[in-house]
Amino acid sequence: MSKATLHRILSLVLLSAFHAVFASSQVRVGVHGGAVFSGITDPPRDASGGAWEMQTFGFGGVLADLQITEHWLLASEINFVRKGIRIPSSGWGLPLPGTTTLTSNYYEVPLKIRYRAGGGPFKWYVEGGPSLGILESGRAHVVAQAVGVMPSSDEVIEVRGMYREFETALSLGLGGEYELTSTVTLAVAGRYSHGLSDAHDKFWSKVKSRGAACDLGVLVSL
Repeated sequence: MSKATLHRILSLVLLSAFHAVFASSQVRVGVHGGAVFSGITDPPRDASGGAWEMQTFGFGGVLADLQITEHWLLASEINFVRKGIRIPSSGWGLPLPGTTTLTSNYYEVPLKIRYRAGGGPFKWYVEGGPSLGILESGRAHVVAQAVGVMPSSDEVIEVRGMYREFETALSLGLGGEYELTSTVTLAVAGRYSHGLSDAHDKFWSKVKSRGAACDLGVLVSL
């Protein structure tokens, strides 16, 4: 048997297996949104003693899941997520007192394995898996206080180049869902995410993003 024939047979077997799984499984799609509490790991030490503060943002997106067995599901999302921190201006290299808020926007695509249990209309679940973030923009909002003859300033600077174009992370979460009808489900979840790749490119290159999120969503069975 030639290699080409063997590859065709294996491809047919895999396609048949995927078709059987999808044909016999329940697929749900929906939308969700919530809050992200964003920070970084091990903030650099600041000589002025100023705090590096986490920031809170909103996020939203679409989601889908596929029931593989009674308890196991495969879930994925496409989200628009904002991340950021507030740092002392000295950490930004500025001589004036003040703060700089760094924000980055990502299209984030997590892929998660979910274990679901419970009876009746309410079920709870745990989930975890990797995610890929695709950078959309990066900005720095710099606020400096006036000192002597030096005036105060308040400006927004484009700093996309200090962020990586792609960011990988690992997330773990806990949630619950309630069947409103036979086809519509309300879901609520909380999760923690920790960056696997460095958050910045050539700028505090050893720090990684981290944060928590909570969200509320609606799923519809197809």
